[in-house]
Amino acid sequence: MNNAPDDDTHPRRADARRNRARILEAATHLLAEHGVSVSFDEIARQAEVGVGTVYRHFPTREHLFNTVVTWGMRHLTDQARDLLTSPNPADAFFHFYYLMIEQTLLNKALCEAFENQGGERLTPLATAETAFDTALANLLAQAQTTSHIRDDLATDDVRQLVVAAATATRTTEPRSWRLARLIGRSLLPDPATYPVPEPDVTKFATQHKFRYIPDPEPTSRHETPGRHHCPVCGTTILANRVGRPAKYCGPACRQRAHRTRTGAGL
Repeated sequence: MNNAPDDDTHPRRADARRNRARILEAATHLLAEHGVSVSFDEIARQAEVGVGTVYRHFPTREHLFNTVVTWGMRHLTDQARDLLTSPNPADAFFHFYYLMIEQTLLNKALCEAFENQGGERLTPLATAETAFDTALANLLAQAQTTSHIRDDLATDDVRQLVVAAATATRTTEPRSWRLARLIGRSLLPDPATYPVPEPDVTKFATQHKFRYIPDPEPTSRHETPGRHHCPVCGTTILANRVGRPAKYCGPACRQRAHRTRTGAGL
């Protein structure tokens, strides 16, 4: 049986795309919170779809977990491309550095737990990995033009440092992110001249950090894809091909916004 993540390049019906997105969002959140012991029933309940729908999209747990890892990498790629437009390339690079640590924590937890259960190694699609490396290289090169990032760094160096920081940041204590910040200082040519920004996270795999963002699919002449950002967490959201555009990136941010409005008496 082929358990590799599919690349989802063929067009899907709008409802199938929405269901797939909801399943992957729910799976990412639950896997981050509870690990690979989470059941398909729990994922279906969180996604508000039938368990049969989950199995239609992802026949096996390995298929689902592989796809989560792949789409996590594609989400990072999307974020890196967006950050290329930042007016402060060095700050943008460090923001992405922390995002990479979070995703690495989730991926490592999934991979290690799955291997410990006797499964094969989880790996993202080669095309997703290549696109990620290119986006990271562009972001790094842009940051290096500011003289705030060492000019002898390569993307492989950054990835290895991210893995080291993720290993040092395994606990959910806020202080653990201090270690990631200290490791980040090795990216600087002179740590005394540029302060490493504080991470905007306090634990790995928070709900709003990992959002399933599908690659753009072929559109007809009547459909104009676009993207905007979640007003709560800032995550990039691709516009739906049909129906009303999503305002928030997912249920967690929608609920958070509702609580904010309620608390403000709006």
